[in-house]
Amino acid sequence: MILVDDRSTDRTFEIAQSFAVRDSRLRVHRIETADEADAGKVNALRVGSRLADGEWLLFLDADVELIPETISSAVYTAVQRNVEMVSLWPALENRGFAEKLLNPICAGVLQIWCPYEKVSDPDHPAAFATGQFILVRRAAYEAVGGHPRGAWMEDVALARRLKDCGHRIWMGVGERRNRVRMYSGFKATVRGWSRILVGSLEPPWKLPVSLVGAMVGSLLPMVLIVWLGLGRLLNWGVPDTPWTLLFFSTAIVHLGMVIAANWRLASLAGSDKWPLWFYPLAVAGVIWILLVCCHLRFFGGAIQWGGRRYKPSNAGA
Repeated sequence: MILVDDRSTDRTFEIAQSFAVRDSRLRVHRIETADEADAGKVNALRVGSRLADGEWLLFLDADVELIPETISSAVYTAVQRNVEMVSLWPALENRGFAEKLLNPICAGVLQIWCPYEKVSDPDHPAAFATGQFILVRRAAYEAVGGHPRGAWMEDVALARRLKDCGHRIWMGVGERRNRVRMYSGFKATVRGWSRILVGSLEPPWKLPVSLVGAMVGSLLPMVLIVWLGLGRLLNWGVPDTPWTLLFFSTAIVHLGMVIAANWRLASLAGSDKWPLWFYPLAVAGVIWILLVCCHLRFFGGAIQWGGRRYKPSNAGA
């Protein structure tokens, strides 16, 4: 195991070294200097890959928790499926209200455009990977030049490079083999998912389509239910016609199907179900995130992440 410390300013390096002294399986490497254009997580990943040996490289974020058989299971999957890369979507450890509310639905938006079966299909252009867990064959990794420098989403960019070059990749759900708390608080959740969606949804038209879909598919049915239902009760002038009943019933059925789908997503993500009672707030939050994404992608802007500033110009690098 190789731990790469990218010029941390706290006691990370000292603590990591104390573990390395007690366990020879751990090697700690500190990056002392780096050009600004080549600094950050991608540089740390590239440095770590050069220090490692062996046929397979496993890239993990420092905050990911694994159960013992996760790595052996991933290697087995790669060999059995004859693929060059395996990436596992983690179970999300959602602690705060914003995380519980937004993470499952945002993951659902991502899954609509990047379904695992399409990502794993060598004949389909969809490509995706999550940086929390990427197992890749060294030969394939080096053949495509490793993680792209300066990429907005280095994990997705690597998956695209591999697939574009004819290497087979496989994406699946970790099924609680790996867990992570992605973000803490509303601001971090909005910033994090904006970065993920802008970097993952290519071509860019998928962002406004997702925004319209969220407004029409989730927001409009709730507006119709409130307007038609309360309108009849409070005599707001809603006509008493078969069309009114049809629209009201359709909106209820549609909203029920959407909530059922999100219940399923929450189960897959290992999330609580009770935030679905606040579904209108969740929809508003996702719409806000998609608005931020559209602003970043089409009107310029940047996101501060991991001490670096990223612009969407290299989102799909």
